[in-house]
Amino acid sequence: MGVTEMSDTKIDIWMPVYIGDFHKDTTDFTTEMVGAYMLLCLQHWYKGPFKDDAETLARISKLSVGRFRSIREDLLFFFEVIDGRWVHPKLKAEFEKWRKTRESRSNAARKAANAKHAKAKKELQRDPPGLPDDA
Repeated sequence: MGVTEMSDTKIDIWMPVYIGDFHKDTTDFTTEMVGAYMLLCLQHWYKGPFKDDAETLARISKLSVGRFRSIREDLLFFFEVIDGRWVHPKLKAEFEKWRKTRESRSNAARKAANAKHAKAKKELQRDPPGLPDDA
């Protein structure tokens, strides 16, 4: 899956947050830095990797450009810049895991529905409704 393909499958109702890891990773952060990091993670999950551009990143993290620049390196620790975009490897891996699970469940549901419809169709062909038994 490419850098910008993460958001091809819409998911906006949940995102996994491993509380212990999050707390451990942000222990040395200020409240402002924790908020900026969480907003960047939410944006990454919802829309995929974003441009490595101070104005874009400041807007996402709800900070002034100057304030964002002052904490950029701390935040960048959790991301990789690939093809000019910030990519969060852990979130990308979680997203791919979720996408595969969703695809697998969708395929299983489709297979079950097809089997149910095939069975119903076969029963209808064998004994059409509304005809007496001796017809």
